[in-house]
Amino acid sequence: MSSASRPPQGEESEPPQPEAKAPEAAPPSLTETLAGLLAATLARYQARLELLSLDVRRAVLSLGHLILLSLVCAFLLWTAWFMAMAGLVCLIEHLTGTYAWGILVVIVLNLALMAWLWQRAIRLTHHLTLPAVRAHILGGRHE
Repeated sequence: MSSASRPPQGEESEPPQPEAKAPEAAPPSLTETLAGLLAATLARYQARLELLSLDVRRAVLSLGHLILLSLVCAFLLWTAWFMAMAGLVCLIEHLTGTYAWGILVVIVLNLALMAWLWQRAIRLTHHLTLPAVRAHILGGRHE
């Protein structure tokens, strides 16, 4: 044997040891499997739920702004309507010479408009009962 293939003096080569097999792990129990499945499902939907939460929060803030803007618009509309009715009273007073006819026309006009809006609101209340959902749940039966 040549000196290059021999181990240096004092060192002896050891024969290779067969690798020891790790003892086989027992399969996970049913509760461990279900717990792992639940954890994976929760992790999967956590980001979606967080996104939904942020969107709902933004929608609530937007709804608050919409209500505030609606109130401001309602106030401006009320002042414009008030001025229009005052102008109508003045016009009728100018034509007839008395305020009584102008006030009477404005009262009748406002009562007619109020009655029409009230009837429209009554017809819209039917939609508050969720008729399509109720028909789907009840299978087309009426209560």
